[in-house]
Amino acid sequence: MDAVRREALIEKRRLLQLRQKRHEMSRIFREIAPSLRAAGVRCAKLMPERLRAILGPVLVAPGEDERIVWAPIPDGVCRRWSSPGERDLLLRQALHACVPPEERVAVAFHTHQAGLFVSAADLSRHAPMILEAAAPETVWIVAAAGAPWLIELSYWDSELCYTANLPLFA
Repeated sequence: MDAVRREALIEKRRLLQLRQKRHEMSRIFREIAPSLRAAGVRCAKLMPERLRAILGPVLVAPGEDERIVWAPIPDGVCRRWSSPGERDLLLRQALHACVPPEERVAVAFHTHQAGLFVSAADLSRHAPMILEAAAPETVWIVAAAGAPWLIELSYWDSELCYTANLPLFA
């Protein structure tokens, strides 16, 4: 095999691997976006780089095993759920406590996965569709514009925690 052909095949393989990586990082978004759009919801994909920039202070908060340690967070509220319906109700209550319905939020399924950009009202209305696709991960919901609130859903612990005043961590 000549060097030019070999280089072309190496480049082709690299591009295929990149495409597969992008495909996997957008898996959850691709699962839920068509159903949301069919329901008339305006949503967009947040690529991991943009999502990590939005998460900013959350990523430096004290944590353990992909969860935030809530004990040192003032005004933090944690509640357990025992059914998907109860989980969705807790999410609606947390959204009501943290954010106006018209505000856009970022839903992070994982820092290396594409997230979801959607209004708080649409997230509240379509919570089952969105949250079922995320199980069994920890999901963070934050203001897309950087307000200091946070909602965390932990499927492993069946727990939703939130604060309307996330402190800055250094």
